Amino acid sequence: MKGFIVAIAVLFSGSFQAQKFTKISEKKLDQERLSIAKTFAQTYLDKCEKQDYSGFSEFNISERLKNYLTENKMKYYCSKALENGKITIESFVGAYLGPYSREYDPQDLYVFKIKSESDSKLKYINVS
Repeated sequence: MKGFIVAIAVLFSGSFQAQKFTKISEKKLDQERLSIAKTFAQTYLDKCEKQDYSGFSEFNISERLKNYLTENKMKYYCSKALENGKITIESFVGAYLGPYSREYDPQDLYVFKIKSESDSKLKYINVS
């Protein structure tokens, strides 16, 4: 019985989670935003390979994200990413629009297919 309740809880949490993001159709996809997302992801991976933990001055990112991506956090996340060898972005998979409210703007989520040198289980990278 306990397993059944856990399964129901997981099922409901998954169904509510899936409703948070809606797929953006190809016709409505902003190609400039897609290009920026892909360039940002590639720049991030390149910085990790070069052990360059400086900020992203070439991108217009929020102060909140700038304050979050400190040199120490960049070192940590880059070391985690590099554990899987070189990561290459292969192709665009899809874009999704997240929920928004008075406090937050809509959040775009771009998903790219990747290839990892040492871990074939890694398949995707998300940029939002």
